[in-house]
Amino acid sequence: MKTKVNNLKSKIQLFSKTGALNKIIASLLLSPLTWIMLTCGIVRVLYYSTLLNTQDVDSPSYLNYNYNLFKGEIGGFRTPVYPYFIKLIGFFNEQNLIENVTIWQSIISFLTIALFYSSACIILKSKQIAGIATLVYGLMFPLINFDKIIRTESLSISVVVLFLYLIISYITAPKTYKAMGLSFYSFFALMLRPSFIFLIPFLILFWVIRFLKSKQEMKTCFYGIGSCIIVIFLIVGYSRLNDRENGFNGISSVTNINQLDILIYDNMYMNGNDPELSNSIKIGLTKPQTLGGHWNLLAEINAKYPPHRISQFISQCIKSQPGAYIKGIYHTTTSLKTENIFTNYAERKTNSLATIIDGLESFIFYITFNLFYIFLLVDLIVNITEFIKHKRILWFKIVLWIISFAQLAVAIIGAQGEYQRLIVPCIPSVILLLFCYIDRYSYSIDKKRLDNYNIY
Repeated sequence: MKTKVNNLKSKIQLFSKTGALNKIIASLLLSPLTWIMLTCGIVRVLYYSTLLNTQDVDSPSYLNYNYNLFKGEIGGFRTPVYPYFIKLIGFFNEQNLIENVTIWQSIISFLTIALFYSSACIILKSKQIAGIATLVYGLMFPLINFDKIIRTESLSISVVVLFLYLIISYITAPKTYKAMGLSFYSFFALMLRPSFIFLIPFLILFWVIRFLKSKQEMKTCFYGIGSCIIVIFLIVGYSRLNDRENGFNGISSVTNINQLDILIYDNMYMNGNDPELSNSIKIGLTKPQTLGGHWNLLAEINAKYPPHRISQFISQCIKSQPGAYIKGIYHTTTSLKTENIFTNYAERKTNSLATIIDGLESFIFYITFNLFYIFLLVDLIVNITEFIKHKRILWFKIVLWIISFAQLAVAIIGAQGEYQRLIVPCIPSVILLLFCYIDRYSYSIDKKRLDNYNIY
């Protein structure tokens, strides 16, 4: 088999010497990425054929976003990047808008396979393992599923893959333009999905540590820190604009809804600084919640009270009961331990192929939060041990760990449910982190000795 492969490579190499076009074709045929992309493309098309273009309760708020940012108009609930992405597609072709949006999400998602492969090839020593890691990413149905729904998740996954590529590229070859680009890119990510707020403090810490560790990088890191400061001013400016337009001094007043719901679930709402608001919640809880959960009550509270008043109430409830708040976070964390970290949101067609793929997906993609927690804890211990023993900072692994952990923490602390959906952007970094260990184990094996090892 190996001889046949070598013969085929030789024929392709000879073919490449017969012309410029042939050289391009030969280089594509010899590239592992070509075959990875081809495999992923075929499987993805097959998988997409079993899904429907889907809208859920949040989709209309993106589709009907009618604010002009250039006139100082912004929506209180939604940041502008995803609604403007939809409008850009609608500008060129408004017919079949939903289908066109999902097609473009699928195309962007597919192109990130190449970025993921480039990142994997830098981080991992074995190109074969880098290829396998890329196949896992490219064929991960719970990620691909979000390409077919009108929500930010599909673009968020793509944004994280590009962020990983940019920061890995910077660590490999630090440049001023890369440092500035990373910092400003974090603002774009934040305007797509407010949960990416953790990228700002992460990058500031990243630049400060690199600044202190390397004299050669001082100037570059200085530009990175300076760019982050500009981004902070942009965030403050956006929050002030939101306060002026919608009465909420923050990025998105969805934060109010989520945090208020958490206070209600944790029974903390009676100990704030606003007895009238506390009483309204108490009375509202006695009414039937036809929408499920506390959604009727939350809608009633948000209609009755201005966002800044609700925000102050939430802040005071947490300050007056820090123990109860921490206990609630702990309860949420432990209550998830046996649940699957993967989920699907796009609706399926009702045919035999969809049923078969659904069964395969449920069987293959099943990892509990418990395993996720243990994996992150073990990796943290490894990184700390490496630093203590050898005074080495494993930059690639630490970046992957922080993105994975931070996305998980933001989801658990900042939301009251749908944690699987909220953590989905961190999955590419988790895949790379896992394959770092597989790569290390593979590299540690003496393959020649292993080949000569016989079991009698």
